[in-house]
Order: sequence, then structure tokens, then C-alpha cells
Amino acid sequence: MQQRSAEAPFARTIEWPTLLTAVAVYGAFGLVTWYYHQLAWWLVLPLGGYIVAWHGSLQHEAVHGHPTRWRWLNEALVYPSLWLWMPFRSYRTLHLTHHRNDRLTDPLEDPESYYVTATRWAQFGPLRRAVLRANNSLLGRLVIGPWV
Repeated sequence: MQQRSAEAPFARTIEWPTLLTAVAVYGAFGLVTWYYHQLAWWLVLPLGGYIVAWHGSLQHEAVHGHPTRWRWLNEALVYPSLWLWMPFRSYRTLHLTHHRNDRLTDPLEDPESYYVTATRWAQFGPLRRAVLRANNSLLGRLVIGPWV
């Protein structure tokens, strides 16, 4: 049995909400794929994009040791990658490397940072600032986050 890293000590054996999210992600992807001929393209496109982005969040959770304490099971849950451009193990390696440096959240050095420099912020217009502010809320991450 593999233990989790110090970053994410386990409190339970299985995190049911995350496991149910995996079921929902693959279920939604399956339904959209199965019924795409009956759905309008303008509905399939945003639904597919949202589901794939949601799957990316699920893979992120698996990288950090969720929803179980067993790495092999977490990987098996997200291994069928919906991204189609990066295998899970490559993403895992790159993402964990991102966490092992002193530039974490640096807006100039960290490609996963949502922070921006003061100079850049001043260059943004009111719409872009509003989008970035909204994306820093839970509702914003769920609604516009996949597109940001």
C-alpha cells in the first residue's frame, strides 16, 4: 500500500465526492459522445469543452493523491485521458515539477499561475479585469474557468 505525500495527508480511505465526480465526468462524456448526432453542434462544442476541462480538474486531483490513498487506483480512474494531447503520466510529472520550485505562483515564471504583474494588470481593460476577478471565485471557476 502506498502512502500519500506530506502535501496531502489522507483523512479517509475514499473521497466519495471526488469519485462521484469521476463517474459524472465520464458519464457526461459518454452521453455527449453517444448522442452527438441528435445534438446541435453549437451545444456539443461547449459541452465537450466543459467536460474535457472538468476532466483536467479531476486529473489534477489524482496527481495530488485524491480520491483514494492508492496512487495506482487514482491513476486508473483518470488514465483514459479526455485531453487527447497529453498523456496522464506526462501531465503528472510536469505538474509535480511545477510544485517543486521556488517560482510557484510567480506570474512571470509559473505557467499555471493566475497572478499577473501590476504592469500587466494596468494594461488590461475593464472586461479582462472583470473576467479575471470572476475567475477567482468558485462560481467563476465553474462557469468561465474552463474557457479562461
